[in-house]
Amino acid sequence: MTCSDDGSMPARCPGHDMSAPDLEAQGWQRCFVADEPRLSEAVATYRELGFDVRLVPVPIEDGACTECMKAAPDEFRLIYTRRSAGASEVESW
Repeated sequence: MTCSDDGSMPARCPGHDMSAPDLEAQGWQRCFVADEPRLSEAVATYRELGFDVRLVPVPIEDGACTECMKAAPDEFRLIYTRRSAGASEVESW
């Protein structure tokens, strides 16, 4: 499952209320938090590399540096990725 098949950036993915352990149990790996324009760039790059991408709201209560996220919570997303089912492995450098 990806956030969208057409490359658009929805506010939330289907199943966005899944917990981190649930996502990880399904093979998703937590990557990092981003907002635009880096969010779209990261999503495009991960997809080019053969990954599915899932965007979830940032859990503000994590205790990390979150002041900017509290001011604009709809702008930031936590990026999760996993290898697409049909993708081939990319060689490491």
